[in-house]
Amino acid sequence: MWTKKAQVLIVGGGAAGLSCAWHLKKKIAPQTLLITQPLSNSFLSPWNLMIKDKQALKKEMLEAGCFMNKRELIDVFLDNIPSIIKELKKIGLRFKKSNIGLVPDYPLPGKKAIEIFLQKVKRKGIKVLIGKVEKFLLDEKGKIVGTEVKRKKQRFRVFFNYLVLAGGGIGGMFKYTTGASTNDGSLLALALESGLTLENLEFFMFHPFLICDPRFPKVLISGELLTQMEYENEKGQAILSEKVATALRTGQFHHIFPEMVKEFYLASLKNKKIYGRLVCSKEWFERFKKENEFGWVFRNFTKEQIKKIEIHPAFHFLIGGLSINKKGQTSQKNVYAAGEIAGGLHGANRIGGLAILEALVFGRQIAFDINQKCQKEKPVLVPKNVKPVGQLGVSAKIKELAWRALGPVKNDKTLKKFYQLLKRKKQKTSQEKLLQTIVQISLSRKESVGAFIKEGAPKVRRARPSFVIKKKIVFK
Repeated sequence: MWTKKAQVLIVGGGAAGLSCAWHLKKKIAPQTLLITQPLSNSFLSPWNLMIKDKQALKKEMLEAGCFMNKRELIDVFLDNIPSIIKELKKIGLRFKKSNIGLVPDYPLPGKKAIEIFLQKVKRKGIKVLIGKVEKFLLDEKGKIVGTEVKRKKQRFRVFFNYLVLAGGGIGGMFKYTTGASTNDGSLLALALESGLTLENLEFFMFHPFLICDPRFPKVLISGELLTQMEYENEKGQAILSEKVATALRTGQFHHIFPEMVKEFYLASLKNKKIYGRLVCSKEWFERFKKENEFGWVFRNFTKEQIKKIEIHPAFHFLIGGLSINKKGQTSQKNVYAAGEIAGGLHGANRIGGLAILEALVFGRQIAFDINQKCQKEKPVLVPKNVKPVGQLGVSAKIKELAWRALGPVKNDKTLKKFYQLLKRKKQKTSQEKLLQTIVQISLSRKESVGAFIKEGAPKVRRARPSFVIKKKIVFK
């Protein structure tokens, strides 16, 4: 197995990883390696960016997060949004107004944004490789000093001075996910096994509207299309309460989003299939295809050809993750995290339109900190003895059980059953160990708060955050 050295190793080629890479100083760029998968959540995202008054958005974030957010992260995030928007325009991204702020003015916004960033990053001399990190390498003190990477049929080791984890969340561990299936929680699982501190792992954002219809790409839809559909099962029977159905019809559903997700989730468990039946006019649909960020999904179809679309609720976003400070540092100071893999900013729930901005801001924060530390070039050391950590893999059965136990509505009975199954396994993969930890936290949390909904648990507006510190679960 051959070995490579890098001053900076970035794992993840979405908004967070590319933002970090782009903001690294020119002298550091040639000594930087970026490992990415073919797809990322940022690639699939519409890049809808929330633009709002700073104080109003701060209040909204704290209230949505049940005041479990890290204040220092919120302040840094909000302070940097204006300059991030200016930079996006400077590098050539074209924007138009959206329902919440701005969206890139392209048929495939995420794809175009990633392409533009990649061009800029490669021009700086940063080497980009398609591959997957399968193991972390620990030195004799338990410090992460390297990674083992699989690229096609080859495996190689990368040792570094600085590691940036920007490889997305855990959606790929669930049967239904709106993001890339390759975001399978592997990096977070390796981080857990290596003893890094994590927080609020039990908080997930779900979305009711993943397209599962084989005629179309398996992508998320949202926005005004939702107001132009009626929701039913395979027999044509309504699946929603009048309250939620009316909210969707009028477009006034954001304030009852958790309730809406719950109804779609329970309907998906009860019925074989659920659908959105189009009730819009032909003229409206043609305009939608041309003007809306989701219009490209249906561009080769007329309204008459579609009639109804098979949909399913799905995992959308990991709200918690690796515990970081305002510089993006984890509990090991030369290991950083940004984007969906990082926690703390959103507390118990996330407002839509902030995910890409979060990734861009904290990717840049990490680059600024590394730039400051790399005033003088440091040799990359390769320890004589390293301990490989990690064994990856998630079966279809585990994904199905994860969806039922850790979906939008949890209950102790299903959680305990899943926990016992995982506990009995003699040889657990890294992701299975992560799932077992999340189930343990979910069983320990005795209240419903934010995006965490458990049957029979009282709903509260504030609660203690959860942490995993050196593999031990604590609430504080």
